[in-house]
Order: sequence, then C-alpha cells, then structure tokens
Amino acid sequence: MNTQIRQTDILTQECDLLVLPHFQGVARLAGVAALVDKGLEGGLSKLVGEDKFEGRLGQTLVFPTFGKLKARKVALLGLGDKKHFGADAARRIGGHIAKLAQQAHAENVATVLAASNVDARTAGQMLAEGLVLSAYRFHRYHGTQKKKDTRPVHELKQFTLCETDGRAIKLAREGWERGVVLAEATNLARDLVNTPSAHMLPRDLAAAAQALSGKGVGFKVMSRSEMEKMGMEAALSVARGSAHEPIGVHLVYKPKGAKKRIAIVGK
Repeated sequence: MNTQIRQTDILTQECDLLVLPHFQGVARLAGVAALVDKGLEGGLSKLVGEDKFEGRLGQTLVFPTFGKLKARKVALLGLGDKKHFGADAARRIGGHIAKLAQQAHAENVATVLAASNVDARTAGQMLAEGLVLSAYRFHRYHGTQKKKDTRPVHELKQFTLCETDGRAIKLAREGWERGVVLAEATNLARDLVNTPSAHMLPRDLAAAAQALSGKGVGFKVMSRSEMEKMGMEAALSVARGSAHEPIGVHLVYKPKGAKKRIAIVGK
C-alpha cells in the first residue's frame, strides 16, 4: 500500500472512497463534509437524517456520488464524543478506514485530519498505525482463485491524507512516518510468525534478521560452538529436537547519545 500526505483541497482529490470524519453530537455537517454535501445537492445530509447517523465511534454511512465529485463514493465515519477523542481513538479510526475500504471495494482512499484535541503529529502516527496494521494480509500460501469465486479481491493500494494547513502537514508527516515504520515492523513480525516452521528454518530467520541490518543496526551470526561458549543452553536445548543446526543471531542498535542498554532475548 502506498501512502502519502498532500497539502491540497480534498474535493479535488480523485479516489474511489472519500472518508469524512464526523463527531457525535454535531447536529449539522460542517467543514469538508458540508462542502461535499453541497456538491451532492444535499443528498448526504438527507441520508444522515433518514439513517439516523449519530457519529458514534466507528459508525459509517456510505453514499455514491453519481459522478458529481472526484470521488466515486463518500463515507461519513463517526469519531465518537469529541471530548473523549484521544490517541487510541485515532488509531482505531485508521482501522475503521481500512475496513471501510474493503467493504466498499475501494483501492484508492482519501481523508482529512479531524480537528480535535489530538495534535497533528500524534494524529498522523496513530492513523498510520491503525491503517497499516488493519490493512495487513498474509497471502503467501493462498492458492489460485476458484472459478466459482467470481468476485475479485480488492485491497487498499493508495491512501492519501489531505490537509491545507502547512504546519499541520509538517507535524502529521513526522508522526505518519513513525507510525508507518512501527506498523510495518509489526507486520514483518506477523509474517515471520505466520510462516510455517517448515519454511522458517534457523537459516531463514537469520536471513530475515540480516535484511534488517545496516542503517545503524549491527548483525552477527553465531554458530553452535559459539553459542555453547556463551552458555546459551536454553536455545541449544530447543535445537536438540531439530534436524537443523542452531543459529544464533545478534542484532545491535546504537543510537547517538544513548546512555543505557536494553537487551531482548528470544529463542
């Protein structure tokens, strides 16, 4: 999935699905949602009333634009009570957007930052985390599509966060970049865990670790004899039940100015 943050008017953004955040308790559509409603000749606000859309956290309302906007569909996404909207809610919103995209068969999605008490940097990070984590799929062992399954599988390929405030853009990008890194690291761990042990031998895990090396991350491989010298009996005991030679992997990250050490050991 390709993600980007653009300083642009969201109404000019071409996409399959335009997601509009809406807080609970707000009687009328406001901001971008009001502009979209105007472009749809009041159709969105009419549907809000008919479907009794309240804006509860995660509540959604999808409406086709019939070619009146650049977006093929628009969706109102409830944010819940504005007073209680925090970082965790922002992360959950990212997850709801990924789910909305799947339900609407949308490959290209755009949205805006919601004006809330969450700063733009935090909002960008949380939104990215929720979106990338929720969009995760593990397809490595999926077979070919069956003939009877005629409906194509749609996955989110492009996500755009639109904003007009230059300062908010800068902060959101900083948070977004951090959020994407953290979420993609989690998804990498998911890939390793989801891979059957028959296809994730010690040498395979070592290769995956080596791929992470560089850019300040040191990498070292330890043989059985080196592991014995270090007294790594727990790992070696597990290896005795395998036909494959054990491999020890040592990754080291030394950030500038670090004063303490943190060690994480797995087996």
